[in-house]
Amino acid sequence: MKKTLAVGAVIAVIAGAAFATTGLNFTNAQGIITADLTDTACVVGTSRSCPLPIAPWGVLSASTTHSSGNVATSNAFQTALSGSTARLGCMISNTSTATEYIDVGSSPSMSTAVALPAGAKFNCGAQAGVVINDQLNITSATAGSTYVVWAQ
Repeated sequence: MKKTLAVGAVIAVIAGAAFATTGLNFTNAQGIITADLTDTACVVGTSRSCPLPIAPWGVLSASTTHSSGNVATSNAFQTALSGSTARLGCMISNTSTATEYIDVGSSPSMSTAVALPAGAKFNCGAQAGVVINDQLNITSATAGSTYVVWAQ
């Protein structure tokens, strides 16, 4: 049986159980909490995912900044988005026909980079309400390949 919990109940369970309570799961970078009141825990990314969103603190609102760029030098990382501890979310879209590569931090490397095929998007949100706030770097084997960045 799946139900939407009252906001106060969700906050009380979270505060009292340090996220160990069966049936509670963060599902995205914005910290949307879902609850499944069956006797089995919901697991994000499986058929037991929790389908009902509950946002105990209301809707977050932030201005979005937009920028675009192109890879200046093939196979050399450049900053696509500076690091920010205030970041609420971001997205990088590969608007070129070439594969681009994204890596985080001040020492980007192809060995730790994520491939971003033409037309694909990279979301800096992760599970459990975490947002990557490190510097985001981009490169491509094709100089001049283009990308767009949105950040909050």
